[in-house]
Parts: sequence; C-alpha cells; structure tokens
Amino acid sequence: MLMNTEIILLNRFNWENYLSIEITQSQKEFCPSVLYSLAQAFFENAFAYGINHQGSPAGFILCLESSNFYWISRFMIDFRFQNKGIGKAALWILLRQINQKSGGKEVRTSFNPQNLPAYNLFSNAGFIPLNTTLGEETVAIWNQRFLE
Repeated sequence: MLMNTEIILLNRFNWENYLSIEITQSQKEFCPSVLYSLAQAFFENAFAYGINHQGSPAGFILCLESSNFYWISRFMIDFRFQNKGIGKAALWILLRQINQKSGGKEVRTSFNPQNLPAYNLFSNAGFIPLNTTLGEETVAIWNQRFLE
C-alpha cells in the first residue's frame, strides 16, 4: 500500500484538487471540512498535505510545528478510500518525514474518544493517550520506537 500512496505539500497550484474529499456522515461531527482546514492552515501557519492513492486525491492532513513538537490536527481519508490501508500508509509516510526533519521533537495529536477509526489508526501507529484533554478530545503522543 505504501508504494501506491503518497503525501504532497499543498500549494496554490494543487489545493483545489482536495476540496472534493468527503468523510462519512458519522465522521463529520469530529472533523471540519477541507476548505475550513485550509483556511486554518493559512492563519495558523500550518502545513497542509494531500494524500494521493494511485494518483487520485484520497485524503487530507493538517500539521502544525511549534518549537517543541509537531501536532497532527487534521487527518481525513475520503470515504471512497477508507478501510483500504491508505490512512495507515499515509500516516507512516508523514511520521517518517517528521522523524527525519524533527531532531527528536514530540509528535502529538488529539481525537474524540468516540471516533473509533481515529483512535484505532493512531493507536496502531504508536500514539499513547495522555491524561490531557483538549475540549472533548484526548491528547496522544507518538512513541517514536514504532518506526524502528
């Protein structure tokens, strides 16, 4: 699956290709739209990535970098591409890229505990829930040993 999946940094030439990303109705309560996320990326100086699978837009990632850590604030896979291992492949690609350039910075994310697909994705990639919440979301930190 990794060979057919890639993540690309979005820019003024390709961002519109990802506006058609749709998640399931039940997931919409946990995640805002790609358009909202792109606006957030602009105002928060975050990195927006498109996930491609076999050359087609399949998902979207929003990642912020601070002086102490990286924060994966948005991770979505289009409903037509879900349950095929694409999210797992894209997350591993992202984590490898962060690990190569981070100099050992922590990687964090948060998710609503009722969002089982997100919980399973991040747990299986080595994210460990902390005793910290962000609103209704559980904050988790990545155990980098999962890459070794």
